[in-house]
Amino acid sequence: MLERLAELVGPGKCRLYAWALMTNHFHLLVRPEGASLSSVMRRLMTGHAVRFNRRHGRKGHLFQNRYKSIVVEDEPYSLGLVRYISLNPVRACLVGTMSELDGFPTAGTR
Repeated sequence: MLERLAELVGPGKCRLYAWALMTNHFHLLVRPEGASLSSVMRRLMTGHAVRFNRRHGRKGHLFQNRYKSIVVEDEPYSLGLVRYISLNPVRACLVGTMSELDGFPTAGTR
């Protein structure tokens, strides 16, 4: 998933501000630059599903529902979202303490 996400992030593509991969879902704070959000998400989710299915010898969908998106227009709200996304592994008890969050391989900000 992270490899596919890295392919979609960069100048003229998409800006990634925060992300967290959880056991059964993920959170992204992104701003598309060269394409629409729907195009970015389709490439991310479909591309990941194809790679995952090939690697594991399976077929079909990986994600149950369409992604949910919200428009973020002001800086205080975006900062709150960065905090929410970054702390999601702590709230989900995937890490025990805040200090363990630094070593958690599937959460970050950019």
